Amino acid sequence: MKKLGILIRPENTEKENNGYFKIANKNHLEIIFLNAKDDQDTFYRNCKLCDGFLLTGGNKKDWYDDFIIEYALKKRLPLLGICQGMQSMAIYKSENDTVKIGNNSHHLQKEKRHLVLLQKGRLQEIVGQDKILVNSYHYETVESSTIFSITGYSEDGLIEVVENKDHTFQIGLQWHPERMMESKISKKIIKRFVEVIKDC
Repeated sequence: MKKLGILIRPENTEKENNGYFKIANKNHLEIIFLNAKDDQDTFYRNCKLCDGFLLTGGNKKDWYDDFIIEYALKKRLPLLGICQGMQSMAIYKSENDTVKIGNNSHHLQKEKRHLVLLQKGRLQEIVGQDKILVNSYHYETVESSTIFSITGYSEDGLIEVVENKDHTFQIGLQWHPERMMESKISKKIIKRFVEVIKDC
């Protein structure tokens, strides 16, 4: 069975993590818990077991974000960054940090959605559209991306998608597809992510 490394951030609740676990369980992937509280040697040993990585949402970037991103890039393994995970991908190998949006325009109620405009890239190929509706639960954003290409923006100009165009699936999403699995878009994204992991 292929193994999915899921980052367990100290600030995330069991309920929040369950959404990530469902991605693995529904797609017959073994979960490798990458616990942020582990020492770096243990963390590294667990990363070596993984066929792909889910860089979860959270409140801040830390050493474990960079560790997973660097390992995925070096080993050319599939990587899905969600919310904070996407932001960590964008500011990887830079002196930049996240910045406050200044309002709650991107921290929406559960039933709310906003448009993301996709540019040419892997995600656009996967979903087959250049405009998609997504959820939004963040108060911070990033203003640029150093290593990964920016391929999606919200209608008000915030970065929503980053990706490695030289890899089949190393993509960061500002939203939470695991919280809208009824969406055809989410299903297509997760399906492709799992396919790439199983092809490794």
